[in-house]
Amino acid sequence: MSEWLLSGHNTQESIDITRPITVTMAERGLNNQISWFLSQLAGDTSDFAPLNPSEVVQGRLYLNIHYYTRNMASVMPFDPESVGVPAGLVDVTARVPPGRLVRLPWRFYRTYRWAAHFCRQVLPALDQKLKRLYWRLREAQDDPLPLVWALFEPDLYTQVWETNRAHIIVALTITALDSILRQRAPALLNLFAGQATATSLIGQQAWELRRTAERCGLRVCQMLADGVTDLNAYKALPQAAPFVAGVQAFLRQHGHRGFCYEADLEAERVADHPEQLLLAVAGQLDEHEPPEQRAATARQTALQALARMNPAARLFWRRILKWGQQLIAWREEAKSNVVLRQAAYGLAARYLARHFYPHQPQDTLMFYTLDEFLAFVRSRGKERVDQARLDQRRAQFDLYRQQPPPPELIWYDPQTRRWRPAVEEARPARAD
Repeated sequence: MSEWLLSGHNTQESIDITRPITVTMAERGLNNQISWFLSQLAGDTSDFAPLNPSEVVQGRLYLNIHYYTRNMASVMPFDPESVGVPAGLVDVTARVPPGRLVRLPWRFYRTYRWAAHFCRQVLPALDQKLKRLYWRLREAQDDPLPLVWALFEPDLYTQVWETNRAHIIVALTITALDSILRQRAPALLNLFAGQATATSLIGQQAWELRRTAERCGLRVCQMLADGVTDLNAYKALPQAAPFVAGVQAFLRQHGHRGFCYEADLEAERVADHPEQLLLAVAGQLDEHEPPEQRAATARQTALQALARMNPAARLFWRRILKWGQQLIAWREEAKSNVVLRQAAYGLAARYLARHFYPHQPQDTLMFYTLDEFLAFVRSRGKERVDQARLDQRRAQFDLYRQQPPPPELIWYDPQTRRWRPAVEEARPARAD
């Protein structure tokens, strides 16, 4: 195959065109963790095609669909539509060999058990520790370098990267489960709507802030409706104290999340723009149904489909759905922690740039690759990338930003590094 099919459907929800440190971090994370996971399930990987799970094109990260249709599909179910590939564009010809199939349940259980233990026992404490460091860095009044070095303490740094592994295991398990549900019981998919996860809680808590504002009185609601986005204006109003406390608690819990491309170390965070939260709460004032009620409406049809099944099938799918709900909760908690890591290490990189490159832009260290950045940190700033190389990378990044971006789905030639659209873009009908 001279060309690979690449998809940015999943990756470009989290990062767009980005600087070398982020793209090398994301590429390494995907390639290492996905390859590791499949090797744990497969045992012998000698029949795997020599491909990477992801590729970088013009500063953007894409999934290599041929890796998944050849390698993943020989270990576990894979539906190309789950990564934005239209039906029929690529065939999944790989099948799980009988010998591998026999050993797969035990291998999967062993790998899944590690991820479940991590999500239950390690992740909550890790999240709290990393969140404390992040906020201490944001609010640092004195020398922030001791806090920066603490982020790279070996035990913490290892655990932070283990979150990637747990997230990959859970996310790929969900992908396989989604594929099975779409084939065997598609009417049940809506039962996942409205589940309380680290992500859905953001919307739920914004709704609760709206309720708090209403309890604070008409003045607070009118300020929101009028577009007042200065939190100090609410602090000056005694009756708004519960609302202000709710906003501050929200920022402490979710302030590390981004508005878009939140896996980018350079992404702006909710805590950087609390006015956006106030606008979001104001936008809820015209809503009459709470989020949980809207989700219950979406689940109703799926519940009816479940009720029509025979008792044995209903019991089976209930257990599968309960497991799937737990997986989704873990996936979102791990994702939130990965975003928190990116926010913390992005902040650390800017502090380090101010200290070691006082006359350079604050994003200077973002033009290091991940390996170069780690060498810089471990040497306490002594191992540096040549300035000419950094300037060249910045110029390349600026060029990518000026060029039209590749489509979400492309055919890519790894030899020439040229790409072409995999699907013709729809054109508006011409008026006669």
